[in-house]
Amino acid sequence: MKNYLVLYYSTPEAMATFMKLTDEEKQASAKAWDTWKATHGDLVTDLGAPLMSFGSIGNLEIETLPTQIISGYSMVKAENIEKAKSIFNQHPYKENGIHIFESIAI
Repeated sequence: MKNYLVLYYSTPEAMATFMKLTDEEKQASAKAWDTWKATHGDLVTDLGAPLMSFGSIGNLEIETLPTQIISGYSMVKAENIEKAKSIFNQHPYKENGIHIFESIAI
């Protein structure tokens, strides 16, 4: 099995809206993620978390957020990239945008 880093994308506005949700509304949203994780068992090795704070340095240093930001991450394992992608066919965040990267040992 190979390991994959999964990055979720959103807009700064959508993330600001998410932060204004009540704790109960955030928990309701989290249930869909929990259901997705339970469906895939041990293939989801780290459900991850939302990413909120933003900063950059070096050549990437910018004054404002881009229109699409990385808003969260997960780690999964699969035999190959196609199998990794299939884990996300019914993911609750699928329409917002997801990138999947193979993690290689060096």
